[in-house]
Amino acid sequence: AAAPAPASLAERRRRLLTVLLVASLAALAFTFVLAPPPPRSGKTVAGPSPMTTAERRYFAELTVLLDDGIANRRRVDSVLKSEASAEVYTAAFEIYRARQDGFLRRLDALSVPPRLKPAHDAIRRAAERQVGFYRDFKNARIRDPRDLPNLLGHPDLRESDYDLHRAWDLIRETYPVLDPRMAEAIERRLCSFDIV
Repeated sequence: AAAPAPASLAERRRRLLTVLLVASLAALAFTFVLAPPPPRSGKTVAGPSPMTTAERRYFAELTVLLDDGIANRRRVDSVLKSEASAEVYTAAFEIYRARQDGFLRRLDALSVPPRLKPAHDAIRRAAERQVGFYRDFKNARIRDPRDLPNLLGHPDLRESDYDLHRAWDLIRETYPVLDPRMAEAIERRLCSFDIV
């Protein structure tokens, strides 16, 4: 069999390269049409879930308030875990309860932005449930001051823990991109406020 003439081989290569070039240009044009337009000069693309001034103010006030709640919780916790008399346990709980009532009133007085209301309500429920837990902890210590009671299954303890975790989840859902320093400040306080 005779070999193809050099001219016809060159012609086939040229046709193949032309077909490949046309297909590549068509794919590029198709991609360009489907791609979103670039932002106009001078305009920036907004990030997800920007935080308003009112929301920043709320978090600033909440973190200060939580510091007081943490200190109050730690004081009663340390007294109830120490060896003391029934009178000391009772007095420590009464002081805690009065301060916790004040904490709840101050929490209620905060101006809560609408999209933070579910997280705020969860924090408030947790604070209320902690009073029930420490009341029962105090009663158990009065009954038997020689032994620390095992209250890990206490419903108020479990629900308070759940509410604080839920509040943090709601905050992270509201702000997928949250300033790392602010995120650390909020999370650290919610963890410290938690009894567990």
